Amino acid sequence: MNMKKTKIICTIGPASEDPKILEALARAGMDVARLNLSHGDYESHARVIKVVRKISERLDRPIGIMLDLQGPKIRIGEIEGKIILKRSEIVILSHAKDLPRTKFQTIPIQVDLRSSLQANDPILIDDGKIHLSVTQVKGVQVWARVEVGGALTSNKGINLPSSAVKVPLISEKDEADLKFGLAHDVDFVALSFVQSPNDVVQLSKLIKRHLPAKAETPWIIAKIEKPSAVASFEKILQYADGAMVARGDLGVEIPSAEVPLVQKKIVEACLRAPKPSVVATQMLDSMVSAPTPTRAEVSDVAGAVTDHADAVMLSAETAVGKYPVEAVEVMVKVILEVESSNYDDLPHQYLADSANSKAAAIADSAHELSKDTNAKAIVGVTSSGFTARMISHQRPQNAEIIMMTNSKSVYQKLSLLWGVRPYILPKSKSLDELIKNAINVASNTKLVQKGDKIVIVTGQPVGVRENMNLVEVQTV
Repeated sequence: MNMKKTKIICTIGPASEDPKILEALARAGMDVARLNLSHGDYESHARVIKVVRKISERLDRPIGIMLDLQGPKIRIGEIEGKIILKRSEIVILSHAKDLPRTKFQTIPIQVDLRSSLQANDPILIDDGKIHLSVTQVKGVQVWARVEVGGALTSNKGINLPSSAVKVPLISEKDEADLKFGLAHDVDFVALSFVQSPNDVVQLSKLIKRHLPAKAETPWIIAKIEKPSAVASFEKILQYADGAMVARGDLGVEIPSAEVPLVQKKIVEACLRAPKPSVVATQMLDSMVSAPTPTRAEVSDVAGAVTDHADAVMLSAETAVGKYPVEAVEVMVKVILEVESSNYDDLPHQYLADSANSKAAAIADSAHELSKDTNAKAIVGVTSSGFTARMISHQRPQNAEIIMMTNSKSVYQKLSLLWGVRPYILPKSKSLDELIKNAINVASNTKLVQKGDKIVIVTGQPVGVRENMNLVEVQTV
């Protein structure tokens, strides 16, 4: 297994759901398997979850499961064949089933958009390939002029960059999908088209309502793909457990030239929080149909690594592409190349302004001690993932981050954190026993050897959540 620190999320679909391909993806470098609930059925998703859990046990390392809710994605309805839209022609969009025949082309849509649109509002279809402009809203119809035409087929996505879409964030389908995910103990729930902190709060309440007895709460990953989410991101991050820069829809909703800077701002905010960040969409898009990526795509992956994202994500590349395993292998090579350079290093005391708590001071001390003593690893004990997040966000370059936990759920969640190598630790009754057990587990990983120095980070009393208060150097 490679020793990269930036994690890789693979979207699972028809190209990758076979158990042999799933194992190949895991061996190549997949850290998290993403299930896109916009596609597939519960039977196939449940089968993937079962297989991934078995592979995780076999490889003795966590592979997280991310459930990605569809959210209020507005789509074109069912079309027989395709509709050719020509520039300047007038078309009618409607969710109604029975419409009178007219000389104008009628386009079915899945939801009622009348209250969301007014004259001159843009309507972007199929990631902005087709561009309409609203001329009027009349009865159950939205009339629009074609600004940029093209071939239109069923189920293509619709973006309304100038409109506040008045549809529920979490639909009945999303709630059913959430219940399915919670019943199968998923580690992360990604919420699409977040617009405000209240959206995350709403999902959190639904999780509490539907969480099975004795099940662990998954981390909520807020997908940032709306202008309103960008504007209120700092507040959204207070309630979410992490964020994803979903650049596909984001690049349609805001000017594409702004996306790279938004990516950097979101990743930096997550780094300071500290909470995990994911950069997603079209990273190696040409590998859907080609065995090698473009040079620009390689640079894109490298850019996400130097931005200090916790994870990079493959979408269509592994879900429906011809070369799913090769795409992961390419991503791993790029990550390793960048991580071995100075371009991936955080400047000294980059996070000093966030060291305003005892835990932050302990994490900073652990990082400095690892450099001063040339320690081979920072070994931490975490019961909630908090200690792991605090150490990971320091981005130590020369010391491995070995995190111990006695929670299988936390063990799986740590699969998303930069540089963290999680292990299950036996329960300890005292601090001395805890440190002894941690050193023994670290030794067994072969990441450290007898005589190596390690930095121990933990808390006293033992087992208290978010209780980082001890750091010391030990010799194995």
